[in-house]
Amino acid sequence: MNLLVIEPALCALAAAVTGIPVALCVFDNVPRPQSPDGRVVVLSWISRTGVGQDGTRWDYASNADPLEEMTPTVQGSRECVLQFAVEITADQRAGYNAAAIIETARTRLSRPSSLAALEAAGLALATVGPGTQADYPSDGRMVSRSLCEVRMNAHASEADTAGRTSYIATVEATATIEGVDGVDLPVNIQPSQG
Repeated sequence: MNLLVIEPALCALAAAVTGIPVALCVFDNVPRPQSPDGRVVVLSWISRTGVGQDGTRWDYASNADPLEEMTPTVQGSRECVLQFAVEITADQRAGYNAAAIIETARTRLSRPSSLAALEAAGLALATVGPGTQADYPSDGRMVSRSLCEVRMNAHASEADTAGRTSYIATVEATATIEGVDGVDLPVNIQPSQG
């Protein structure tokens, strides 16, 4: 999971599903932008967890040093939960408030174009939670705030170039198998290179 790619892609997706300009769609760890009508989308990571145990994959690549032709890559599945919040200070009318925008966004997250945008960022939509009203007072006026949680699946992988090693190109084994009486079994049932 490359958050340098994922987070801008999620801001762009938030703009696409809410109709709020991408400059007003931010993660909670950056300053909130000011907009004329007080509209903003705030994205927050709730959790990013592994699913099961990560495993190691070995990839071969020809190398001048035959002792460094196999590179291990640790990889595993991830489940991410993103809180998706819409805030509006100027327009509290039904159909225009944060609850209306978040409800539309919940549906639009399942559009094919939204799913393709998530896939391009290395994510897949799992579920979209219910819309929750979370209005709050600020400077003598109410802020219309509504949110939902979006659960996504992802894949993480990290190549370990320090763990490169050689590989065994061919193995040749010779053996004979003895019966319980200590005598070699007949040649036609002995292991062979065939």
